[in-house]
Amino acid sequence: MKNIFHPIKNQKGAMFGLDARITLAIFSTLSVLAGYTITANMDYITGGALSDELSNLSNAVDGYHHDLKQDIYKTLVTPTSENAIGALYDSEFVSPGKFRARWIGPYMEYRSTVHPKYGEMSIEKRTEKFKDQCQGISSICYLYISFEHVPIGTLEKVNEDFDGEEVAPELEGRVQWDMREQTGDEQYRLWFRMSRTIL
Repeated sequence: MKNIFHPIKNQKGAMFGLDARITLAIFSTLSVLAGYTITANMDYITGGALSDELSNLSNAVDGYHHDLKQDIYKTLVTPTSENAIGALYDSEFVSPGKFRARWIGPYMEYRSTVHPKYGEMSIEKRTEKFKDQCQGISSICYLYISFEHVPIGTLEKVNEDFDGEEVAPELEGRVQWDMREQTGDEQYRLWFRMSRTIL
């Protein structure tokens, strides 16, 4: 009798082992899918929040231009991309006289040129492509706000919000970035085109 039941016990153990391996494989797959879903949802949430922020900053620059009646760069004590951000929250960056008298800010929430999440912020003049500097008064120039460290998933969500589907999303539309230049682990410098410069 022992010889009859011994192989049956082994078969039960083998079946239990197989069931355990299948269960582990299923849970592993579910864990990967859950992790992907959480990451995708986080990109959706942070990307949506950044899109709102970019809209607010674009409105802040428009408000600044409306009040000072001049291109932001032409109103600065020292015209630099960082000082253009500074002028949105502190009149000390604005030239004394008529421009400082017209300043009724602050125009933005932050009181720093460093974003708490995305690093250095700046406002720069470029053409329709962020890679091309404005050359002379004949160029059509735009103001871009730039954030130094933005995760690729967040960038893609922001791009979807403003530009939709494009052939080369990182090089076209209002939201642009350079895939060849990482500024961190899967992070890139975001360029957001706001408005044309005031001549």
